[in-house]
Amino acid sequence: MDGKTRMPRDIENEAEATRAWTVKDRLDPRVMAAIAEVPRDQFVPGEFAACAYRNGPLAIGYR
Repeated sequence: MDGKTRMPRDIENEAEATRAWTVKDRLDPRVMAAIAEVPRDQFVPGEFAACAYRNGPLAIGYR
């Protein structure tokens, strides 16, 4: 499974795991659709493209 496919699943799992704190067990379907559809690799510098679909921060803009 590639990162683009895995990331929405990871986010859904995280939402479910944190529902005791957030009082939500899933995100709005529109948010999940946007997460799945937006080509994140096109919005990060080339050297970070391989990391674009990780469910975590990228060290962009800081040197």
